[in-house]
Amino acid sequence: MDHTVLPLDGWLVLLFQGFSWLLLAISVSLKNLNLPCTIAVKACSSFTLLHAVFLCISSLLEAIADKTVSIKILLDVLSFPGSILFLFCAFRGHGSKDTDPGGDFDACYAPLQGEEHDSTDETSKGKEKILENNDIPTLQQACQAQACYLKYTDRLSEQKRRNSSGSISMLSIIAYSHWKATLTSGVFALIKVLTLSTGPLFLRAFIAVVQGNETFKYEAYVLTIGLLIAKCLESISERQWFFITRMVGLQVRSTLSAAIYRKQQQLSNAAKMNHSPGEIVSYVTVDANRIGEFPYWFHQIWATSVQFSLALFIVYSSVGLATFAALAAIILIVVASYPLTKLQLECYKKIMSAQDKRLKAITEALGNMKLLKLHAWETHFKKVIESLRKDEFKWIIGILSQKGYQLVLFWSSPIVVPAVTFWTCYLLGITLNASNVFTFLASLRIVQEPVRLIPDIVQVFIGAKVSLDRILKFLEAPELGNRKLEQEYIDFVVKPGEKVAICGEVGSGKSTLLAAVLGEVPKVNGTVHVHGKKAYVSQTAWIQTGSIQENILFGSVMDPVWYQEVVGKCCLIKDLEMLPFGDLTEIGERGVNLSGGQKQRIQLARALYQNADIYFLDDPFSAVDAQTATSLFNEYVMRALSDKTVLLVSHQVDFLPAFNSILRHYYASAKELMRITGTTKSSVASHLAESIAGAMTIRAFGGEDRFFLKNMNLIDANASPDFYTFVANEWLIQRLEILCAIVLSSTALSMTLIYLGPSASGLIGMALSYGLSLNVFLVVSVKNQCFLSSSVVSVERVEQYMHIPSEAPEVIETNRPTHGWPCLGKVEICNLKVRYWPNAPLVLHGISCIFEGGSKIGIVGRTGSGKTTFISALFRLVEPADGEIIIDNLDICTIGLHDLRSHLGIIPQDPTLFGGSVRYNIDPLEQHTDNEIWEVLEKCQLREAVQAKEGGLNSTVVQDGLNWSMEQRQLFCLGRALLKRSKILVLDEATASIDNTTDSIIQKTIRAELKDCTVITVAHRIPTVMDCNMVLGISDGKLVEFDEPMKLMNKEGSLFGQLVQEYWSRSS
Repeated sequence: MDHTVLPLDGWLVLLFQGFSWLLLAISVSLKNLNLPCTIAVKACSSFTLLHAVFLCISSLLEAIADKTVSIKILLDVLSFPGSILFLFCAFRGHGSKDTDPGGDFDACYAPLQGEEHDSTDETSKGKEKILENNDIPTLQQACQAQACYLKYTDRLSEQKRRNSSGSISMLSIIAYSHWKATLTSGVFALIKVLTLSTGPLFLRAFIAVVQGNETFKYEAYVLTIGLLIAKCLESISERQWFFITRMVGLQVRSTLSAAIYRKQQQLSNAAKMNHSPGEIVSYVTVDANRIGEFPYWFHQIWATSVQFSLALFIVYSSVGLATFAALAAIILIVVASYPLTKLQLECYKKIMSAQDKRLKAITEALGNMKLLKLHAWETHFKKVIESLRKDEFKWIIGILSQKGYQLVLFWSSPIVVPAVTFWTCYLLGITLNASNVFTFLASLRIVQEPVRLIPDIVQVFIGAKVSLDRILKFLEAPELGNRKLEQEYIDFVVKPGEKVAICGEVGSGKSTLLAAVLGEVPKVNGTVHVHGKKAYVSQTAWIQTGSIQENILFGSVMDPVWYQEVVGKCCLIKDLEMLPFGDLTEIGERGVNLSGGQKQRIQLARALYQNADIYFLDDPFSAVDAQTATSLFNEYVMRALSDKTVLLVSHQVDFLPAFNSILRHYYASAKELMRITGTTKSSVASHLAESIAGAMTIRAFGGEDRFFLKNMNLIDANASPDFYTFVANEWLIQRLEILCAIVLSSTALSMTLIYLGPSASGLIGMALSYGLSLNVFLVVSVKNQCFLSSSVVSVERVEQYMHIPSEAPEVIETNRPTHGWPCLGKVEICNLKVRYWPNAPLVLHGISCIFEGGSKIGIVGRTGSGKTTFISALFRLVEPADGEIIIDNLDICTIGLHDLRSHLGIIPQDPTLFGGSVRYNIDPLEQHTDNEIWEVLEKCQLREAVQAKEGGLNSTVVQDGLNWSMEQRQLFCLGRALLKRSKILVLDEATASIDNTTDSIIQKTIRAELKDCTVITVAHRIPTVMDCNMVLGISDGKLVEFDEPMKLMNKEGSLFGQLVQEYWSRSS
C-alpha cells in the first residue's frame, strides 16, 4: 500500500480515475447511444486512450520496480480497457452493414436494453400464471434463424470464392460471422478478471486500516465505496460477458440447425446410405446444441490464464519467492491431468458413435412400432436398444471416471497449494502475518473456481470439436447430381398431354427411371429436359402431420370450388363424411389413423390440387380396390389430367391400352420456459424427421423453400424460450450479486469501524477472504438449481408419458396357451364390434363368422369398408368393444398380447426393412439356419438378387430398406412369413406393389408351402382371392356376405360379384 498521505479529494480522484471512462463506455454500449461522429468526440476518445496508456505503462513499471501492487496501480491499469471501449464507441460510426461481417451484432444486441424490462415482466407474469407459448416475446429479427442462415451462406460463398479447393472451414465461418460479439464479450471478460483481482488488494488495505496504518483520514469509507463499485462492476461485466456469448451460441445453433435441414433436402441417395434419418436428427438435437454451448466457454480458456497470472503477481507481492512453490504445485496438477484429457477425446468419439447407433435403433423401433407389435418383436428390439445403451453407457462411465480423477486433482488444489506455499515460507524464513496470509488465501480463492472449471472447459472443447467434425462431414456430403448411376441408355420423348406408362419386372428400375426424370438421381450420359410445373405421387404414401385439408393444399391458397372438385375426383367424399371433423380431422404421424387406400388418395388429391403441367405417378392404384382404381383412373388420369402430361409406373396391365405409349424397362438400379423449450425442441426434431421421409415429394412439388421456412420458424420458436430462459437466469443472478456486493461492503465497513480486539485483523481477513468469493458460490448455486430445474422438467415429461394407458399385458401367466397352439387354425368371430376410442362411433358392427382350420379366406370390400380394422382386431392392435374372437377354442382376449401375436403370421400392407443385414431382416430373432434362409429366398425369388450383392446374407440393408426396391421389400416380408410358418397367416395387401406374374407365383408358393395353414387374404386384386375356400365381404363395417367364391359370383346383388364384374370389365 502507498503510505504517502493524500488529502481526501486526491484519493477520490485516484479512486474514480480508473472507473470513469469505463462506466461511460459500458453505458454507451448497453444503451447503444450513437455518439455524434464529430472531431471533438474522436479527439477526446483518442486523448483518453493515450492518457490511459501512459498511466498504465508507468504504473506497471512502478509495480515492477517496487515489487508491490496498490489500489492506485490497479485503477491506472483498469483505465486502459475502459478507454479502448470509449474509443470503439466513438469510432464505430454508421458504416454499411453489408460490408461488416459483425454488423448484425449491433442490430441484435442494441434492443437488449429492453430485455431487462421484458424479463421483469415475464417473471411477474410467470408468478401469476403458467407461461404459454404466446407469453414468450419473439426474437429480434437479426437473431432469428433466417437472418443467421443468410449470413452463414454469404460467408460460405465468400470462403468458396477465396478457396479454390472447395473445402469448408466451419470454424472460420462462425468466428468471422460473430467477431464483433466475441470481441465485445472478450472486453467484458477482461474487465471482469481485472475487477475480480482487486479483491485481495482491498482486503490487504482493510487489514492495514484495522491495524492502524491509515494513509489518510476516512480511508475506510473510501475503501468501502471502492469495494462496492468494484464488485458491482465485476457483476455487470460478467453478466454481459455471459449474456453476449449465450446469444452468440444461440445464433450458432440456429445457423447449424438451418444448414443441416437445407443440406438434407439436397442430399444424394449415396450420401443417405451413410447418414441415416436418426443420425441427421442427432446432428440437430445433440451436435448443434453442443457447439452452441461453446461460445459461452470460449473466453474461459484465456480468462483463466489472465486471472491466474494476476493472482500470482499479487501472491508474489505477499509471500515473495514462495510463489514459485505454489506455481510448481499448480503446474504439476495441470500436467497430471493431461493424459486424462487425451483419453477423453477418444472416449467422446466412441460415445458419439454409440449414441448414433442407439438413436438410430430407437428411431427405427418407434417409426415401425406397428410392425413390431404385429410380429411380437417388441421385447427383442427392446433388448437390442438396451444392449446399445449398455455399450454407450460403458464409454460414459469411462469418461465420467476420467473426469472424476480430474476433479479430485483440481479440487484438491485449494488444500495442496496453500500447504506447499506455507511450508516453503517456513523453509525460506518468510514472515507470515494476517496481511500476507489472507491476501494469499484470497488470491488463491478467486482462481479456485476457474481452476476447478478446467475439466469442464476441456470436456466442452473436446465435445464441440467432435460435434463440429461430424456436422462438417455431413455438410460436405455429396448432393444430388454427384452420384454415379447404374442405368442403361434410354431414349424417349413425351409430348405435352401424352400419357406414358412405365412397366417392368420387380427391381427392373421403373421407380429409378421416374426419379431420374425428376432429377433425384444424376445422369452419367445424356440429357433430361422437363418443361413445366411438376407434381409427384410416391409409391409409399407420404402424409404430413396435420389435417387432411392441409395435406391436400400443401401450402397453396384455398380455392373452395376447385378443392371440392379435387376431393370428388379422388373418391374422398365418402371417407371425409365418415371422419368426425371431415377434412379438418387431424392425421397422426405418418397417417397412422388412415387406411393405405385413404393415404394414397390424399396423395393423389395433393398432386391434382397443384394444377401442374406434368404428373409423375409411381404405382398409385395398388392400395385401392378395383372399382376405386377404375374410378380414379377414369376420373383422375383420363379426365382431370386429360390435357396434362402423365408418366405412370404401374403393375396393372389392364390400364395400359389407354396410354399413348408404353415404356418397358428391365435393367436394375440402385424424423413454463424449460417445458416450452423441451416441447418446441421436439417439434424441430419431428419436422426434420418428417421432411427426411418426404424429401423426394417435397422436391418434386418445389416445396423446399416453404418447408425450410417452416423449419426456421420452428427453430425460432425453440430458440425464443431458450433465450429468455438464460435472460431470466442473468436477471436473477445480477440482482443477487448486487446484494452480495452491498452485504460485503457493509460488513467490511462495520468490522473496520467496530473495535474487535487484538484479533481484529485476523477476523476481518478471514471474513473478507470468504466474502470476496461469496458471489461466485452464489452463481454456481443458482446455475445448479437451474440445471436441476431443467432436469426435473425432463423427468416430468417422461413421467407424463409413462402415465399414458398401455396395451394389455404381454403375458398372463395364469392363462398361457400351449406350446403347439394353434394346432388347427380355426377362427371363430362372434358379434365383433370395434371402436377406436371410447364413445367413438363403431367401426365394425357385430361381425360373426367362422374360419375353418386350414381354409383359405379372402376378405374383400371397398376402400375404407373396415378390412384393415378387422385384421387389427384379430391381432388386438385395437381391442374389441364387444364380442369374441376365438382361435382353437381359446378366447384371444384372455391371453397376453405376446402369446397371441407370436403365434400368428402377417405380411403387412407397408413393407418395412430395418438397418442391418439381409439375414437380420429375414430372421431378426436368429432362430433359423442359413440353409433355411436361402431356401426361403429362393421361394420368394430373391436368391439371385441377394447373391449378386457383396456379402450375400451379410449384405447391407440401410434404414427403411432404401437400397432395395419396393417390390423387393415386400418379398422380404413374404420371406419372414414363410420362415415363421405360423398356423394362421394374414396377407394384408401383400402383393399390391408387385406385377401380376410375380403375384401369381407367390400365391402358388403360399398355397403349396402353407397348405395346412389358415390363410386370410385381404386383397383388392380379385384373382388373388378367386381360389379361396371362402370369401368374406365387408361394407361400411358390416358383414354383408360370407360364402364360397363361385356361389357369391352367381348370387344376385352380391358385393363380391360386383367387385369381380368391375375388375374384369376394367381389364377388358
